[in-house]
Amino acid sequence: MRLRGRQETSAMWKWRSKSLSWQDLEAVFDAAKLGDEQGIDRLFSFVRSRLMLLARHRVPEAAEDVVQDSLLIVHREFPAVSSLGGLLAFAHQVLRNKIGNVYQGRYRRKQVDLADAQLPYSMDGKSDARELERIVVQSIAKLGENHPVCRSILAALFHGLEPGEISEKLGISKSNLKVRTFRCRRALRDLLRDEYSLDV
Repeated sequence: MRLRGRQETSAMWKWRSKSLSWQDLEAVFDAAKLGDEQGIDRLFSFVRSRLMLLARHRVPEAAEDVVQDSLLIVHREFPAVSSLGGLLAFAHQVLRNKIGNVYQGRYRRKQVDLADAQLPYSMDGKSDARELERIVVQSIAKLGENHPVCRSILAALFHGLEPGEISEKLGISKSNLKVRTFRCRRALRDLLRDEYSLDV
């Protein structure tokens, strides 16, 4: 159940340092919409981390700048956004436009004649979501070449299986699964960092 009032938001910060579920993030979004400062900080910290994944992959030399510029626009338009999904879609579209501007700058330096028109913003970040999904799936498969158990665990988590289901499917105890999941996630993070310069 979502938190509805400012007085109810304090419970959310108990899991401030933990990984947040989608339901948790929706609660943070609701708190931010109510004007809660901690909620706003937490929400935009999450949005920033999502944008940095793509920016570091697409334009590593300008990632910090394009993300900061994107966040300024997203923050300005935040009052008009009605859902967490809409916020993320809009943020990714803004980032894509900013990255496009960087690409245009590269071409101009090479004296290529490109139009200077800004792309219109829209609430559709599906292409960015698909690219992130492709990178993750590809990395899980590559990791599985040397660590097949990791491929099985991470693929199951990626497709939304619960730990109990994964434990039963793979025939390993929940405690063993917890240890292996930690190691596999660490290996996946290392691979994403080394292969795609993604810090997750």
